[in-house]
Amino acid sequence: MICSSLNLLRFISVRLLRVGLYSKSVTFQGSTSPAIAAEFGTSPQEAGSIATVSQLGYALGIVLVVPLGDRNEPRSLVRYLLAGVALALFAASFSPSLGVLATLSFVICMGTCVPQIVLPLAAGLTRPERRGRVIAAVQTGLVLGILFSRMLAGIGANSLRWRNVYLIASILMVISAVILPVILPRRRSAIKPIPYLSLISSLLHLFGRERDLRLSCLLGAVVFAAFSAFWTTISFKLAQAPFNFDLAETGLFALWGGIGGLASLLAGGLIDRFGYDRVNAFSIALTAFSFIIVLALRDSYIALVVGANLVSFSLSTGQIANQARILGFGEQRNRKCT
Repeated sequence: MICSSLNLLRFISVRLLRVGLYSKSVTFQGSTSPAIAAEFGTSPQEAGSIATVSQLGYALGIVLVVPLGDRNEPRSLVRYLLAGVALALFAASFSPSLGVLATLSFVICMGTCVPQIVLPLAAGLTRPERRGRVIAAVQTGLVLGILFSRMLAGIGANSLRWRNVYLIASILMVISAVILPVILPRRRSAIKPIPYLSLISSLLHLFGRERDLRLSCLLGAVVFAAFSAFWTTISFKLAQAPFNFDLAETGLFALWGGIGGLASLLAGGLIDRFGYDRVNAFSIALTAFSFIIVLALRDSYIALVVGANLVSFSLSTGQIANQARILGFGEQRNRKCT
């Protein structure tokens, strides 16, 4: 139970650190894509493919790495993952070609699934009546971290070159690898020595057995795909007329999306009052509405700001509803987070 001030402090620290380690490694490719395209002499579309490859690596990490949290001590698992990500980020800062950078980005993002390992741990230490609010706090921090990292990446790529952004991210991963495992609480339930192949194969059984899990996966995929599409393309949109933003200005644009992320703190209360299904329906409808606004008024800066906030709010609200649904029953919480 997260009831003592010490455990609460640990939880808040974990939330802040996990935000940084995830967002720094997975989401800054979109902000640095124009600089990468310019250095390697490729088209924006080719440079933008790094973000696609990164998401594929992240998805594979979710499936193949996150389930290990059900059989391994999370603190040790987190330490090894962060160390591997730090090494890959360091190598990426010296990439001689777009192909090498894309390959390393795949490896980096495969290892940055630490949030999905930490979240079930936090949920398991929380009283049921507070679980929705705790998940809302964690998810809000994650979304804000994603947007904040885009801002820093844009500013860094503009003033320090994109290679230095990767190098700085590598240093941050090393710091996280030292600090995060120390402040993470130990899991309370016993660790079962499950063979790895049995662990992975059980995902299909779990997916087929749990209706709520299937529903959460579908709804989460829809909203996250929209969120990724918006923030992957926005840097190229802002770099063109009539905006003609440089990388620093594009990075600062991400701050406007933070307002919507902060509003997702309300999601815990919404779930308690209206239920998971209604909150998910609201999230999808809001996502669609945000794209309608942006497409209808594509040359309006205000429309882009409004769309960014609505997309951020809809993503975090929908994900909070999904996570509260699947983490509120049974064990195997890490496998459910895949």
